[in-house]
Amino acid sequence: MAQERRVADSPGDFLEPARGGRWELVEKRSRFIGDLRGAFSEEGARSILRALAQETPEAHHHCWAYRVGFPQIREYWSDDGEPSGSAGKPILGALRRAEVTNALLVVTRYFGGIKLGVRGLIDAYGQTATGVLAATPLAWRRQERKGKVVLRYDLHQAFCRRLQDLGVREERLVSTFGESVTVRFAVPLAGVKAVEGFCQEFSRRGGVESWQWEEPPSAGDGEGGRGPETLP
Repeated sequence: MAQERRVADSPGDFLEPARGGRWELVEKRSRFIGDLRGAFSEEGARSILRALAQETPEAHHHCWAYRVGFPQIREYWSDDGEPSGSAGKPILGALRRAEVTNALLVVTRYFGGIKLGVRGLIDAYGQTATGVLAATPLAWRRQERKGKVVLRYDLHQAFCRRLQDLGVREERLVSTFGESVTVRFAVPLAGVKAVEGFCQEFSRRGGVESWQWEEPPSAGDGEGGRGPETLP
C-alpha cells in the first residue's frame, strides 16, 4: 500500500513507525518476511530482534537493520550469515531512503533450495524492506523541548496566551492548580530561544516562583554511527 509522503514542516520533524507491520516476498521458492517495529533505543531494538528470532528459530536467516534517535541517529545492520553486504545493507538503505528513524526492520528468510546469487539477494532483501515500509503506517513526530513554570493565578492566562503566540500548541499546555499554578509545556525546537527569553523576562517582572527545562530535546539516545553486527 503506497503512502502519501509530505515534506517536514520544520527541521525538528521526523518519521517513525506508527505501529508494527509485516510484508512477504517469495523469490525462487525462498520466503522473505519483513517485519518493521518501532524501537527507541539500541537496547530496545536488540530486545525486539531477539524476540522475533525466537519466534521463528527454524528460519535460515534473520537479517536486520535499525535506526534510532533524532537528530543524532545511530544505525546498524547485520547480514546474519548471508554473503557480506547482500542483506543488512539493502535493508538499511531502504530505511534511509524512507527517512525513518526509531525503527527496527528484520527480514527473515526461509531458503527454498535455489541459490539467488549476491545480486539476487540484494534485490530480494531490498524489495522486502521497501515493501514493508510502504505497507506500514508511518507517523510524523516533532522534536520538542519540555518546560515547567510555577506562577501566580492572576498571571496564568496571560502567560499561556503568550506561549501560544510563540508557537506552543494549546494541546501541549497542561496546567495544574494548587497553591500556585504549574504549567507544563512542550516547545518545537525552532521556538526554544524565544520561549526561554520570554520566561526569563516574565520571571524578572515577579509572580513566577520558578521555571525550568525538564528534559533535553531528544527523540533517542546516542550519536551517529553504523556498522555490521551479529545477532545478539
